[in-house]
Amino acid sequence: MIEMLGRLWRMSLQASVMILFVLAVRPFLKRYPKVYSYSLWILVGISLLCPISIRSPFSLQPALPDTADFLGSGQRSGSQSLTLQGNIHDLMDISGTDADTAPIPGIPANNGESGNFSGGAAQAAVPTANQTEPDSKDVLLWFLCTFYLAGTGAVLFYCFAQYLRVHRRIATAIRESGNVWLCEAVQSPFVIGIRKPRILLPYGLSESEKAHILLHERTHIRHHDALARLISLICVCLHWWNPLVWYAARLMEQDMEMFCDESSLEHADLSERKAYAKTLLSCASRQSRLTIGPAFGESNTERRVENIMKKRKNNLIVLCGVILLAVFCAVAFMTIPDTGKRAAEPQEAPVYFGDFTLAGGAMYMNFPEDEISDTRLALPVTTNYCAIYKNRLYYSTDEIDRTIDYVTGGHLTIYSCKLDGTDQKKILDIPEIYSIFDMVLRDDSLYCSYIKTEDDDACIVTKVSISGENLTEYSLAGDYGGLFLFYKNRAYTRAFAGNREIIFYVHDLDTGRSEELYRCTGYFLENYCVADDGILLLLGNNDNLTLLRVSEDKSVTDYGNFEGQTGQLFSGQSSYCGIGSMLYQLDKKQDVWIPFELSLPEHIQPYGITPIMEEGDNLYCLISGNVPDNEWYNTFLLRFNTESGESTLLREFYLP
Repeated sequence: MIEMLGRLWRMSLQASVMILFVLAVRPFLKRYPKVYSYSLWILVGISLLCPISIRSPFSLQPALPDTADFLGSGQRSGSQSLTLQGNIHDLMDISGTDADTAPIPGIPANNGESGNFSGGAAQAAVPTANQTEPDSKDVLLWFLCTFYLAGTGAVLFYCFAQYLRVHRRIATAIRESGNVWLCEAVQSPFVIGIRKPRILLPYGLSESEKAHILLHERTHIRHHDALARLISLICVCLHWWNPLVWYAARLMEQDMEMFCDESSLEHADLSERKAYAKTLLSCASRQSRLTIGPAFGESNTERRVENIMKKRKNNLIVLCGVILLAVFCAVAFMTIPDTGKRAAEPQEAPVYFGDFTLAGGAMYMNFPEDEISDTRLALPVTTNYCAIYKNRLYYSTDEIDRTIDYVTGGHLTIYSCKLDGTDQKKILDIPEIYSIFDMVLRDDSLYCSYIKTEDDDACIVTKVSISGENLTEYSLAGDYGGLFLFYKNRAYTRAFAGNREIIFYVHDLDTGRSEELYRCTGYFLENYCVADDGILLLLGNNDNLTLLRVSEDKSVTDYGNFEGQTGQLFSGQSSYCGIGSMLYQLDKKQDVWIPFELSLPEHIQPYGITPIMEEGDNLYCLISGNVPDNEWYNTFLLRFNTESGESTLLREFYLP
């Protein structure tokens, strides 16, 4: 309901801009047939009822805040977003586990209590965040929703009461012929009904008056004006709080009546027009207000008579001008500005292969059997190179060296299966391979960048759908130093030159075009990740770290220097950067990085923070640190609720 209220608010304000434009143009069309101004109201009705917003660089609509910004709720998408940025092997280096004291690899159910595993696989559900007391913002939203529903209900009740009143009064109507009915309770004729319209006439009409009225009302039926009135009523019910909508509905009905008059008298001479106007004045003098459909004499009679006496002819130039005006209105006022806002909307995060993976709050990992005595592993398969994407496990059956991504045996096969190990499918088979740069799952595709032999300069990029079909291969010449990030069919790479110079490139995998994106000197690359329309770079110079964003248009945003020697970047629904024991979050509105407060368990003394996953309101981080009376650094997996600020310790790794 809150989401719907915000969308209606945007639709109403954007339609108001078009209403104001039509009001400004309408006086210039006064000398021409009313079909022109009546047609413009159709575009207004579409704007008030169509919930789909089309972006256009030619839009003249003001840049309105998003629904979430208007409501102030900051609601997040419920979809899962899983990201492991950079080199996954740098996140954790687990060479062994204490079999006597370590819990089974997996996610504890509650604060360190180890979960149970079935069939060699595990996936613990993320507990629901504790409910908080409603604040003043929630009360305001509840009041707005209630107020809106009450107003809509009041308008609907009034219209329904009028409908029942009219039907009760015309229950005694008698059919004269066809769809023409006579009723003693009717003083002014009108049309009722949409699917089977009926013309209600009062008694005592002369033959001349009757002919004029039937001509007018049948024109209404031919134009489907009863349906137009119903749509106008729906607009008023949905946007009852907007006075411009009420005013537009009134003017639309006036233009509709005058257009109907003009159509009815299209071939009439002056004497017939005078007789028609006399009938109109006669009906107007005995208005009953007992109508729920187009009525002959109950709308702006004086202006209608004036309009009737002026026979207007269509002008081809004016007609073309009105068509161009309608196209202009559709492009300028029925679209929203294309200001790059889409880049700030949550995008599907890339899922990188590595030694372990996360899904639904559970960690999946595997160890060589000779490193631990406890063989109850969280993965249902034997692998050290895996990822989880859309509730399926993707894994290699070939051993991947953790430090140089060397593939044992020069052959790579990737399979997928359900999280319980069933429904195995072969996704990718590369018969000749030496080293992998990156393997990524994103946008229902699997990307793999690699070189075939040790002496190769050209990097091969393969793209295959997650079903294993439509394999495409690209060749990128040159030594790119092993950096490959994929985003919307683009690959971001780096190359090294002399004097500590790093050059970054962007490759369009559709066209094969490559171009230099950015170069810097005197830095080393600490970490990187895809973010919106470009990449985030964390550069170091031995003293501090510099954080940059390089966009597709080659513009560079410098976020300044940060104290620290190491750092990790993450970008999913939000962007985070862990530097030392500090975590920063990117404020996309202000385009600045702000400290993100973390509530850590008291016994953990943090040394480094690595954000690795965002899932709804939950942020998952690996914390490097130590505990009292322990000389070794440990690694902790914690879940932070970004709304409540609560943290939950999910897993603790002991690193000798």
